[in-house]
Amino acid sequence: MYSAISMSSMGLSLILNSAIVLTNIPFLGKLPSSSFLIVFLCFGDCLTTSNVVALTMTHLIKNTLEYDAQTCQIQAVFITFGAILSLGLCGGLTLFRYLVIVQGIDITKKFAVGYVLWTSVLSAAFCSLPFMVGSQQASYAMHPSGINCTGVWHSRDPRAMIITILCPMILVVLLCGIMFAYFRIYQTISTNYEAFKGVEVMSNHGLHDTNLSSVKDRSGSNINRPSVLERAAMPSTTDTENGSRSLKRGGLAKISRGLEEAKQLRLLVQTVVVVTVFVVGWTPYFVYIMMELISGEYAPTVFEFAADIFVAIADFTNPIVVLVFDREIRGNLLRGICFWRIPKE
Repeated sequence: MYSAISMSSMGLSLILNSAIVLTNIPFLGKLPSSSFLIVFLCFGDCLTTSNVVALTMTHLIKNTLEYDAQTCQIQAVFITFGAILSLGLCGGLTLFRYLVIVQGIDITKKFAVGYVLWTSVLSAAFCSLPFMVGSQQASYAMHPSGINCTGVWHSRDPRAMIITILCPMILVVLLCGIMFAYFRIYQTISTNYEAFKGVEVMSNHGLHDTNLSSVKDRSGSNINRPSVLERAAMPSTTDTENGSRSLKRGGLAKISRGLEEAKQLRLLVQTVVVVTVFVVGWTPYFVYIMMELISGEYAPTVFEFAADIFVAIADFTNPIVVLVFDREIRGNLLRGICFWRIPKE
């Protein structure tokens, strides 16, 4: 039963994430930095879900939970690598919003590529450590539910604890960093909004006072010259033209600023939703890891299965969120679908 449910949920996740990755690979060079990161986040989810699907499909075909230990260890590396890569890229999305909104730094495509590259290299090196020190048998194994090959979290082998200790530490540090970043983003947005309101009110009062003083000056100096008063009350052609040009420039600047603010807000909302889905999906698994790590024993199989299902739901929800909020990725997916539906002569 566990294998059938897991294969169904993970299979749907694999289809959605693979569709995003395959249809956006040809357009990686044109994607904005955040969308570029999201494509690789979906790639990390593809690695995790594809290995789980292969694992559970084998169980269903053979009708047994027996599995080759060495194959399980190799798959565990890919599953762990995909999970840590996705975690690092979720942190990267938050980092990008923090740099843009709080620090005022523009994120270049070169920076995004470098971030993905270094995150991938470090994740691969970390997941391969047990093989480097010869502790893969103690570090990676099949779990009792039979739907996951991953770290042996209850192990007390010092070599295995490279994975079992560092994985929760990485997760905690990253979550603390994400919470701090969003707190600072909230502070910055609140401060800027209050400052903008203050400047707008002052500008309106200043403009009103300036117009009043201008009329008073003109009327005081020309009190006995009604014709001049009439001319002063009516703007000259030159003043009107200059005012029109200033209004046009101000209007264009305001529109441009409004579009940029709308874009940044859309990216912020997208990032918040993606990261929230990831955190909610992985929190039960983190609790499960800590239960085994502290107790030194396997956690109840039902709890392990529930934690894995939460991760599967997150992997399924994430591409849906991406398609709802990210225009570029959604557009590339639709173009890809239309291309494959065109009959070839």
